[in-house]
Amino acid sequence: MKHDYDKILEKPKLNSKIMVAQSQTKAQKEYKAWKNSKVEYKIGDVIVHP
Repeated sequence: MKHDYDKILEKPKLNSKIMVAQSQTKAQKEYKAWKNSKVEYKIGDVIVHP
């Protein structure tokens, strides 16, 4: 049996629209996580450290 290894090793051809949508979704999730992780203090807040 003869195998075509070069064909197997080629990068898969992905639809660019799908890749753009995936990268936008990932960026939105990362931004949302970053925004929710910021701690904001207001003047007069009492902070107690353990």
